[in-house]
Amino acid sequence: MVAHNAGFDRSVLEAVCEHFEIAVPRLEWVCTCQLAKRRWPQLENHKLNTVCEAIGHRFEHHHAGEDAEAAGRVLLATGEIRTEE
Repeated sequence: MVAHNAGFDRSVLEAVCEHFEIAVPRLEWVCTCQLAKRRWPQLENHKLNTVCEAIGHRFEHHHAGEDAEAAGRVLLATGEIRTEE
């Protein structure tokens, strides 16, 4: 699971699962915020919109689909994962 500030998203997923009495899925988590802090320590902050501005990606912030795409683009821009060509 890729998320920007993955700790927050993980806690929300766990709370929802607990509320509905369902098992929490076993997932590997990648936090693009932590990756961005390592890759671009000079940024003013490492909020998703700030990091996306630095990599030249425009998106509608706080829109679930766009935030998800933005996190994926941050992941790719860090060079931690590459797509197959």
